[in-house]
Amino acid sequence: MTTPLARFGLFFLLSILLLALVPLIDLAAGGGLMDFAGQARRASEVTGVAWTSNLVNIVRLAWVEPGLWLLILGSAVPTIAGLLVLMLAPSRDRRCFVARFNPLGVNPVPVSRALLTYALVFGVMVSGLIAVSVLRNTLTPGAYPAGPALLNLSILPVLASAAFLDQGALLEEAGWRGVGQPLLLNIGLSPLAAAIGIGLVWGLWHVPRDIFADLPASLGVVTYLTRYLPAFLLGPSPHPSLPCIS
Repeated sequence: MTTPLARFGLFFLLSILLLALVPLIDLAAGGGLMDFAGQARRASEVTGVAWTSNLVNIVRLAWVEPGLWLLILGSAVPTIAGLLVLMLAPSRDRRCFVARFNPLGVNPVPVSRALLTYALVFGVMVSGLIAVSVLRNTLTPGAYPAGPALLNLSILPVLASAAFLDQGALLEEAGWRGVGQPLLLNIGLSPLAAAIGIGLVWGLWHVPRDIFADLPASLGVVTYLTRYLPAFLLGPSPHPSLPCIS
């Protein structure tokens, strides 16, 4: 298990198998632990903490409703899978993984260039959110913030906070972007192709969640495949090129 392609295959396989632990733990506990919305609502009533994707809030709610720790575990699966795969990787890959937590990049760049890159990433993220919110509103009018509402400057701090504290981003991306995408680069894909590839894999990994939540049934299979899933996949998750590859 030494080639990047084999390690990527193992990474994705583990991300699926480990995700299966969530319903198995729920079953072993007698059921009910996967009613995350219900648990979050009850915890919010007790604590006054809003139920959002903010990881800090979710942890605070989990102290009241322990079943929410299962949600946190499920979100951390890609990172857990990535760390397991890194155990089979050359030591250089492990050093590169740690180096990616440097905000100036694997191969450090000037601060001015880094700030410009982050501004560009944030701009792409906001533009993507506007486009996706408009697309999603064609599915369920009024269920998501309308595109023009996102142009309000007062929402920018909220978006910035979400970018750094979002449960999925904090718990998943060390796996997707920290391990999976570099492996695709090692296979020989271009940065753009690797980013698109890991985005598609990320989307497919979420399909079992949608099935469990009965989204295909409630929306209709055709609508789910042709409208909801494409809108979900188009959700922005830009990332600079990762040059530290072997």
